[in-house]
Amino acid sequence: MLGLIVLSLTGMVLLCKSPLAQWNNMGVQPPAEKVYASDELWSHLMAGLGEVDRHFPGTKVLEATTDKSRGLLKFRLASEQRKSADAKTSVKKAHSKEEIYTYNVELKTISGVTTPVYRSELLRSIIKYSHRIHTGTLYGRWLQPVWFIFTVLSLLAVLSGFLYHGISCASTLGKITAPQVSPRKFWSDTHRLTGVIAGVFMLVMAFSGILLPAVADSFVNDLKAHEESAAEYFAKLDAEYGNVSANEMLLPSEALRRLREKFSEKEYRLLAVKFPTKERDFYSFYLTESPYGPMRYNAVELVGMRPDGENIFVVSPSPAVRLLAGTAQLHRLWSMKGAVRILWGIYLLLTLWMIISGLLVHIRRHQGDKEIVPSDGKPTAMDRLMLPAAFSLTAGLSFLSTMIDNSGLLAAGLLLLPLLTAAYRIKTEN
Repeated sequence: MLGLIVLSLTGMVLLCKSPLAQWNNMGVQPPAEKVYASDELWSHLMAGLGEVDRHFPGTKVLEATTDKSRGLLKFRLASEQRKSADAKTSVKKAHSKEEIYTYNVELKTISGVTTPVYRSELLRSIIKYSHRIHTGTLYGRWLQPVWFIFTVLSLLAVLSGFLYHGISCASTLGKITAPQVSPRKFWSDTHRLTGVIAGVFMLVMAFSGILLPAVADSFVNDLKAHEESAAEYFAKLDAEYGNVSANEMLLPSEALRRLREKFSEKEYRLLAVKFPTKERDFYSFYLTESPYGPMRYNAVELVGMRPDGENIFVVSPSPAVRLLAGTAQLHRLWSMKGAVRILWGIYLLLTLWMIISGLLVHIRRHQGDKEIVPSDGKPTAMDRLMLPAAFSLTAGLSFLSTMIDNSGLLAAGLLLLPLLTAAYRIKTEN
């Protein structure tokens, strides 16, 4: 239970990570004056590439991505040393190993990665170590198997709690009441009530948390395999028809236009563009149907395009990959905004209260002078299985809903069913 308390507390910090980090990090580019759509930023691609070429003549741009919240295009440049007269005076070389530069579409300026200034080093450390503890990367990855064991045990604890609830209370869905003032019953009633309300949330978070490390690694490996397949496909075309000459190569803006003819911006969000190089002589466009989150946790559609735009190579994500991506977004809350994020915070508090009240119930029952309250009647098989079956089905439906609703609102709505069930039972029991 100590591990679950640590995971819940660090999870609450990560839930508020973005606003806390934005307030604490004074050196980060402030939010843009207007909210940009992804394709609005991509429309400035040629201007951004022009600024890169002006500051770094002859530089090879390897990849471009967007930052919608700050109105930026991010460019990953080739690793060779690059300096020009303008660059020495206007742009310092980025500290990043990949040498990432940003183009501000509002100010029409390009700048390197800057060292942030923090209001509070303590808050920075809390966010940093909460992330490393929660993800199991503190001092390497030795915590990950420990967290895996804890989350498996939490799944078993919730399911066994549901079963015990049915065994100890003989009625459909068990006896759910508001906590009574009596010290003998208060903590038991509190644990039963918070378990019913927050138990399904713990099932969803624990199961998705177990999958999360595998999701990111598998997506990265899949994209590498798809890139290799695209490279083989275009290599065969080059061998058959010859390489694309320089005067036949499309400008990036024209390549984007041809991409959108087949993949509408209303259906697909463009995550990143990899430009042709000597090693991989084709464009790579990474698309997703989800409006949230970066490439690492999305079901990605890879579209390879020959530099002349005449041939494309498409790899679509499978239904299993889409489900895993929805699970990842559900857990990491990229799709959780506003009221849904508040709901998740309330569920985390209820989970902590469930764990604490359960420990207090355990302590009281082993003090030697307290007796377990006998059941009101003999439970049936339906009594024992209805609650775990109903709430496990709710958890499963919340996962499956991510395949049809990328916003996460439907999944969050389904997790309200235990709350409505508890409210109904309290009303009927009292």
